[in-house]
Amino acid sequence: VWRLWPMIWDLGGEVIAADGKRIGFAAQGTRALETLARLARDKSVYVDPKPGSEQMYQVFLGGRMAMVATGPWQLPDVVTAKVDYGVVPLPTYSGRPMTISGPDTWTVFDNGPARSRAAVEFVRWMNRPAQDARWDLSAGSLPLSSATARRPEWREHSATTTGLGVFTDTLASARVRPVHAAYPQISQALGQAIVSVLLGKDSPAHAVRRCAGTADAALLIPR
Repeated sequence: VWRLWPMIWDLGGEVIAADGKRIGFAAQGTRALETLARLARDKSVYVDPKPGSEQMYQVFLGGRMAMVATGPWQLPDVVTAKVDYGVVPLPTYSGRPMTISGPDTWTVFDNGPARSRAAVEFVRWMNRPAQDARWDLSAGSLPLSSATARRPEWREHSATTTGLGVFTDTLASARVRPVHAAYPQISQALGQAIVSVLLGKDSPAHAVRRCAGTADAALLIPR
């Protein structure tokens, strides 16, 4: 699902309409799914009926797929597999850069004042540039701040890892999904629409209408 949002945003759509009562991508979602349908028909896209992305990545790392839409977290596996690769920004309809960011959300449970203070202090420590850089180098993440990006170890890592700078540069055009209680239902409905189109079981227009029916109903639930 996350791979479709940049396409929708590039076309002027939104996850949720301004009034908060319906999806904001009826027309844009249809066009994006039409693109996927064309790619599926001419076999330009890998269609895996299994859930998850593990098999898709195995196919790419095994040299049987030419391109995969992914993020910097996949680079450690690509490097380890010794794949001869390059990185380019996501293609867009408009030609303008557009991508998606899925930053982590730290959750601290209230298990008493002492534990809460300790947890908050740990999160603060973890987000400091020195620790952030160490985490990023091992996990394939991007810097949380410009201070991390300026650290020598990150600059060296970026200079010696093919394509990493492309991911960092695209942060300037990255958008995030809205924080909304109904988002899981919206995402699930859109995911079902994507699957039905890729498997040739539904038209893009009808798939988006079904998605809208489920998602709009979720948006109308009092929170």
